Amino acid sequence: MRYAGGQAPGGTRRDSDATPQRSARGRLLARQPNTHSDGGGQLVAGEMALLFVLAAPEPVLAVVASELSARLAHDAGSQSFLALASRRARIWGRSAVETARSAPRAPAPPSSRRLTVAAERVHAALVAGDEAAVRQSVTTLVEEGAPIIEVIQKVIVPPLVKIGADWHDGLLTIWVEHRASAIVERILGGLATNPRGRRRGTVMVAAVSGDFHSLPTSMAAVALRDDNWAVEHLGANMPPEELLRFCVEHDVDVAVLSSTNPDTAELAADTAERLRAAGTPVVLGRPGSSLDDLIASTRSAARGVTSGVRPQM
Repeated sequence: MRYAGGQAPGGTRRDSDATPQRSARGRLLARQPNTHSDGGGQLVAGEMALLFVLAAPEPVLAVVASELSARLAHDAGSQSFLALASRRARIWGRSAVETARSAPRAPAPPSSRRLTVAAERVHAALVAGDEAAVRQSVTTLVEEGAPIIEVIQKVIVPPLVKIGADWHDGLLTIWVEHRASAIVERILGGLATNPRGRRRGTVMVAAVSGDFHSLPTSMAAVALRDDNWAVEHLGANMPPEELLRFCVEHDVDVAVLSSTNPDTAELAADTAERLRAAGTPVVLGRPGSSLDDLIASTRSAARGVTSGVRPQM
């Protein structure tokens, strides 16, 4: 910023203060015409400089303020400009901290109460065979930020458990239970996303021969994929020999075996031992535990850590 005639009050020329690295500060402060006067002395171009101050990013403001203070503090007439700039800056905008505090925040994920209500609606829709309603409930929760694993465990599994219990007690027919399972399988397929970034490794998910329950393997596959694994989902009723061959040919890091049929529990355990002997870590699941346990045990198995926790599926 120049004074009239290129001279600062007192006769000292200030152009020598400029450096080769003349930034926005130097350009805008050094080249504004003089437009105001106070008494007998000409003042700086207050309005032009003020516009720059108000539009500048916060880091630049500190430099500008320092420069203005240094150049104008000894000019009694310029004090009115400094006061004007200060007042207008306060009116025009708030600090970066205040702006951040007032900025819109991302909505919080659905609450536990919301998930409970959604589970009740999903149960009613599954019993009625309303696949569209189930899909809408599940998709909405995921889009609003609910973790996929939490949606499965708190919104999908409880209705299925109740439907199974009601069938067992003779309150529902078998086709209601089968239809509900089929609906959930199709919806889970839509939740399966591609891993983001670097994958943790490759995991195979299956159930052995004689175990025809594919839904637990589907839930495991979706949960592992969401945890950034590349998942080879082979489904239910897989012969042990084929599982062994698959793991060798596809360089599988961890094999996850679902075991929900008591009649095939011994075969599943034997298959797990054969896979381990062939060099593939195994996570063996049984009914009762959570997908969170599955994730933790799979990570441990991939690191070569022996875990005493076997996730139940």
